Amino acid sequence: MSPTTAPGATAAVPCYGNHVANNSAGSDSGGALLWYCDAAVEANRFLHNAAPNGAGLALGNGCASSLVNNWIIQSSGDGIYVSSSSPHILNNTIVGSASQGTERGIWMYASTAPSPGYAMINEITNNIVMGFSKGIGGTGPVTPTLDYNDVWNNTTAYELPAHVATGAHSISADPRFVSPESANYHLLADSPCINAGDPAGVPPAPPADIDGDPRPLGGRVDIGADEFAGFWQVVLPLVRR
Repeated sequence: MSPTTAPGATAAVPCYGNHVANNSAGSDSGGALLWYCDAAVEANRFLHNAAPNGAGLALGNGCASSLVNNWIIQSSGDGIYVSSSSPHILNNTIVGSASQGTERGIWMYASTAPSPGYAMINEITNNIVMGFSKGIGGTGPVTPTLDYNDVWNNTTAYELPAHVATGAHSISADPRFVSPESANYHLLADSPCINAGDPAGVPPAPPADIDGDPRPLGGRVDIGADEFAGFWQVVLPLVRR
């Protein structure tokens, strides 16, 4: 399999198919730090990392990367922290810890100085964000486009400037994972995230999911990093000779 870059993103630095777990940092990002770069961060599993800002991932200083098809799970801190950058955040599964503390699923910050400051124009589509103190939020001149996300079981779902809409097609429902206790964040057959993504399809969604399964497999793409592939059971007759 090879990375599938989000439309409009420049993949100068590929970061694909990694398992990044149990790391910590004193400031920014226990999982991965992207600083003044364009990168394709796709199909990675960031598990149990810790940092004050962006325990899973942190981006800063004009980073225009694509974050696609990643699992960002039970970070001690923010799932994704975006500072004065404009990434594409598409089809990720971002799950907080049980405590919910002060953790934020996706948090955006843009400085107002020097004037006129850095206006973040980023895309947040088809993501699952659950189990945080704040689901999706930001401060400063942030102008993200949000829609078709499942933002569920957060103390506060959205904390955004008044001019930012949360998306008319976003939902808030249990995504129904196979087995969170064993770190299996694939979707069950009754998940409300199935066929609930952006009907525009591919693009903006990537043409494959975290496992390399093609999108869409149903009438529409699914929300989150996993495209539900279903299951089949084949029963063969027993023939005795």
